[in-house]
Amino acid sequence: MSTIIDKSLEQEYREKIQKKADNIMIFFVVGFFLFGIAFAPVYQTWLLGLGVGSINLLIFFIAIFLIKNKLITRNIVSVVLGIFVVQLIGQSHGMAEFHFLFFINIALLILYEDWKIMIPYTILVVIHHSVLFYLQLVGISGMEIYFINYTDVNLYVLSVHYGLVVLMAIVAGWWTIEFRKRTTVNFLINQRLTKELKNMQKNMDFAVEISSNQFNLHFLPEDKIGEHLLKVQNNFIESVEKDKIEVFRTQGLLTISKILRDNSELEILAKNLLDSIIKQINAQQGAIFLFRNEGEHPYLYPVAQQAYSSEQKAKDKIILGDGILGTAVENQEVIYLENIPVDYGIIRTGLGETSVRNVLIIPLTFNQEIIGAIEINSLFAVDKYKIDFLKTVSENIVTTILALQTTEKNKELLKETQIANAELQTRGEELLSQEEELKQNMEEMQTIQEELYRKQAQFSAEADALNNSNVLRSEFFPDGYIKNANNFFCETFGYTEQELYNQHHSIFVSEEYKNGDAYQDFWSNLRKGKKLSGEFERIAKDGTIITINGAYAPVFNKQNEVISIIKFALDVSASKKLLENSQILNNELRSSEEELRQNMEEMQSIQDELERKQAEVEAELNALNDSEILKVELTNNGFIKNASNTFYTKFGYTQQELQNKHHSFLVSEEYKNTDDYQAFWENLKAGKKVIGEFERIAKDGTIITISGAYAPVLNRQNEVVSIIKFAFDISNTKKLLENSQILNNELRSSEEELRQNMEELQTIQETLQNQLKEINVLKSDLEARINVFDISTILSESDKYGNILYVNKKLIDISQYTKEELIGQPHSLLRHQDMPASFFKLFWETIKKGEVFRGIVKNKKKDGTHYWVDAIISPVLDENKQPTKYIGARYLIEDEILAQKLFDKMCKELNLNEKQVKRT
Repeated sequence: MSTIIDKSLEQEYREKIQKKADNIMIFFVVGFFLFGIAFAPVYQTWLLGLGVGSINLLIFFIAIFLIKNKLITRNIVSVVLGIFVVQLIGQSHGMAEFHFLFFINIALLILYEDWKIMIPYTILVVIHHSVLFYLQLVGISGMEIYFINYTDVNLYVLSVHYGLVVLMAIVAGWWTIEFRKRTTVNFLINQRLTKELKNMQKNMDFAVEISSNQFNLHFLPEDKIGEHLLKVQNNFIESVEKDKIEVFRTQGLLTISKILRDNSELEILAKNLLDSIIKQINAQQGAIFLFRNEGEHPYLYPVAQQAYSSEQKAKDKIILGDGILGTAVENQEVIYLENIPVDYGIIRTGLGETSVRNVLIIPLTFNQEIIGAIEINSLFAVDKYKIDFLKTVSENIVTTILALQTTEKNKELLKETQIANAELQTRGEELLSQEEELKQNMEEMQTIQEELYRKQAQFSAEADALNNSNVLRSEFFPDGYIKNANNFFCETFGYTEQELYNQHHSIFVSEEYKNGDAYQDFWSNLRKGKKLSGEFERIAKDGTIITINGAYAPVFNKQNEVISIIKFALDVSASKKLLENSQILNNELRSSEEELRQNMEEMQSIQDELERKQAEVEAELNALNDSEILKVELTNNGFIKNASNTFYTKFGYTQQELQNKHHSFLVSEEYKNTDDYQAFWENLKAGKKVIGEFERIAKDGTIITISGAYAPVLNRQNEVVSIIKFAFDISNTKKLLENSQILNNELRSSEEELRQNMEELQTIQETLQNQLKEINVLKSDLEARINVFDISTILSESDKYGNILYVNKKLIDISQYTKEELIGQPHSLLRHQDMPASFFKLFWETIKKGEVFRGIVKNKKKDGTHYWVDAIISPVLDENKQPTKYIGARYLIEDEILAQKLFDKMCKELNLNEKQVKRT
């Protein structure tokens, strides 16, 4: 006994020690935190001072306030002190003086008188020195200022550090153990002396109380004298308790007996009884129920209730076996439940509503016959002697209720008899002579009624089965043997009626199902009188599996016993098989439709992406417009889409005059109708390049000879989407060649020049081919850049009104919207409400002028949170230098503080109204 007390006292003492040490630690930890903030401006170490310090402070307070008096709490405090030392050394750029904090803090940990918490502190110190050694070992420079500022740490220095740290931990741990032993021994000695003095005073006070006849005091003896004094008290209390119970029983019986004598109406009697019982046993809520054996389901009904709210009135009918009350009455046993669920019952008082916690149910029976029940609900536990009292008086209550019920029945009979006597007086002797005949008729009627009840029950069961199906009919004995079956049933299953008679139902099921629990439960439920309906698989005589849909309905006699089972069912084998086939086909069609839809969406997405990238490549090629190269882009059907400025000048047309004109507009009528011209376009449509010299007609009728190539542009499906032509005007060269042929003899000396010109043309042609290759390389390069942009950059395109035309995957991932939710929506959907209106006013003024805008923007995600981006918006201009759309590239800024600083700096540079800028 003394050992247990000593341990409990020691535990209490340890808790006081930890609480006292925690209070001291609060002072030092908060001091370290404030010192870190005050020291941060010296080397601009705000991240360490505020970030690490705040997290460390939060962990410390969580540990001492939420995880009290645990070893893990003390270990967390140990780690917190170590981290503060590391933080302050880092903030001071390795100032040697701050290393003394290691010794100061381990001395503080002695206050907890627990050597185990020296371990994590020591490990943290060792890790601190080891990290510096490792950084210098691998050659990482620049980090030593956060550890030490006077020398490199070699293996020798590290060994000295380790030795001092271990020695520090051993000394502090040893002193902690010694300090703990001494304080513990002193505390226990003091507690033991205090305890003995308290026991002496306690025994004296208790003896005085007993001498003053005060026996209701709680006393815990801790020595022999106290134990003897307690026995005296207990004997007296036991005597008083017996007297109390006897007085309660006597007074209660007198009160109940008086109520039973003085009340002749059942409802008034029940109300007065309930009031008295609730008052006597100090309950708060209750009801008295009477039993009525009517219909298929006998039930209880309330005749008196107290303290129920209007919403909580007892049910008008409680079927036997239903709920706690129905179960208790059906089993005819007293039930007392403590600490029941909160929602069982509510007691309404002047101060509000309160849930009952204890329920007592006393069935009222007479010779195993159910008469009713008493239910009492209480906020407080009901003593056993009170429950025994209610059991005793319930017998008297039952007798009185039966007497009143008999009296009421007698009154009704008397009334009926009086009426009958009045009739008898008029009928006289005629009724007496018919009395015997009436008795016989009554007996015959009783027999007829029983037969009628049986037939009616059978007819009702058959009607229930017919409600489910109406084709296959069979009847079984309760043990499952076949009684009879109709012709259609016999034909469907391939048996004669004689073959089926007295065969068990199991001939229609598989061996596996017959021997399983499910089949046993099937017949068990039928024998219990439960109806079963649904689809069943049965086996015909030839082994064919037949699926039926129907119902098994038990037939009852007047004693509610199952005498047979009737089954009506429909053969649904063919329709079920057809349904299964249609479902399989439907699933296959749905799968094919979904796969086709996904393929179409994927193809559409790929095609859109390719066309967009191709448009960008074409934009790059616009730089060729002002060169001497004649460049024309045609549709795959030969209609002119655009041309270079040199081409328009050379052929004397404007862009509007050639737009959407067919290529044949530039050739002669004679050549247009030739097979060569048709073959020329068939080759291009087939994706073949056409290279050579061609004669084309300018607006003024001049024939221009060009040398160049027509190159089809293919999509990823190798389909020709457009045709690009690059060529040079060689008309002058052609004329020189023709003149040289006419004046061949005279200009023989110019032949070398002409040859050189031809070689030069060939060089130009090769140059053109190389340029085409470079363009293809440029296209691949652009695609690679786009892929890189998609990974690193948030990209979007919008029309000149700000409606979104394109978004990349990174924007979708960050904004939490789907592509479908963004396309076609105004870009303001992503605008955060904190951004000032003056910012967007300047933004739109800039890009509408055709200039690039760059700024720090706070955008909003779909869930309402925000993210910062460094945004660059560039307009795409038409030939009149007017924006046709805008392309935006944004780079995510994950550091909230850095983003806010950049935003403030931008506001100052752009002279934005900072009062409009909201802070979050």
